[in-house]
Amino acid sequence: MTAWDIASSDVRRVLENTRRTALTMGTTGAALGKTVEGAGEAAGTVKEGAVPGENTPGLVTSALNEYMEKRQKDFFFLALRSHASIVGARQATEAYDNGQLQMAATEQGKAFDDPDVQAALEKARKQARQ
Repeated sequence: MTAWDIASSDVRRVLENTRRTALTMGTTGAALGKTVEGAGEAAGTVKEGAVPGENTPGLVTSALNEYMEKRQKDFFFLALRSHASIVGARQATEAYDNGQLQMAATEQGKAFDDPDVQAALEKARKQARQ
């Protein structure tokens, strides 16, 4: 670790650019959700064997809902991984600046840990219900 030679100001600049870009992922994800929801509504309630006047999701709406359910973990993983990487790199750089090279290495390693997507989803769902 004593071989580290980084330009902290450059790291901070890259991290700030990365943070701003990562924030757009959240906006894009929300827009995707609204777009899929709108597509489902526009697709209507046509369903094989449907009773006239029955207001149940149609085949397209069901398919879109299933797609979003299956991709939800992937979307959360991207957001959590981005956050962990940015925070880990920032904390490692701060430790490096303070001469704490072992702590820098530890923080850098944490950035590569797989996020607990299931726990994050459960927490988000709980907060949404409140």
